[in-house]
Amino acid sequence: MDISVIIPIYNVAEFLKACLDSVQKNVKNMDAEVILIDDGSTDESAEIASAYANSHEKFFYFRKENGGVGSARNAGVERAQGEYILFVDPDDLVVDGIWEKMLRSARKFQTDLTICDVAKLQNGKTVGSDLHLYAFYNMK
Repeated sequence: MDISVIIPIYNVAEFLKACLDSVQKNVKNMDAEVILIDDGSTDESAEIASAYANSHEKFFYFRKENGGVGSARNAGVERAQGEYILFVDPDDLVVDGIWEKMLRSARKFQTDLTICDVAKLQNGKTVGSDLHLYAFYNMK
């Protein structure tokens, strides 16, 4: 398996469906699994995530007691079968085809880590993320 996508979930019902739709488009033609870790949500997040797992063969739903985002990501890593691991936050939208490009690049250059740019949607417009710009300053 090429990639394992890990999505920690905690009370994010308002964003989750859009996130999972964008993830599903990206893994459709890839050898991938999507690991949904519900960190004890009390809203409709559990129902949304489990419905995706029931209707998409690459999606797998797990529920755990609340322990925070790091704990949820670690629970996903423990279950991951992919050569590469991707972390997606449940309020993220993934650009179509980006993971195929990242996987090709990682294999071409034999890298252990591949990163990509990040943009925020703000008032209907896409803008750069200052936090991510700082983190990637002077990177090639």
